[in-house]
Amino acid sequence: KPAAEKPAEAGAPDRPAHGDRLRSTIQEIERAAERARTRRARRAEVVALGTFPVAMLVNGIVYQLGRFIYVSADRGSVAADVAPWFFRTAPGDRYTLDEQTGLLISAAVISVVVAAIDYAIGRRSRR
Repeated sequence: KPAAEKPAEAGAPDRPAHGDRLRSTIQEIERAAERARTRRARRAEVVALGTFPVAMLVNGIVYQLGRFIYVSADRGSVAADVAPWFFRTAPGDRYTLDEQTGLLISAAVISVVVAAIDYAIGRRSRR
């Protein structure tokens, strides 16, 4: 007889073996965990990239104010040439390449820190 017409052997179950069900359940759990990890990684990416422009703006303003205060205190008078853009009456000094690099790196670090804090808060709330 062909295989389809063979009578079921005694003790042979009609459904998949217990090991197959267990394996498929474990695989489904692993896929769900992978989807959750991917979702958390995507959220961290979005938070970090979304925070970067704000971090860059705030970082630049704080740097300009700090530089203005430091140079003014060092000179003993108001240093109009390094005044922040919102105090400036004439074009002032441009950032050097080192200053630009420092501002970019610090804004990136701030963005990553904000994403890490968001992750930690989210992890705590999932408990």
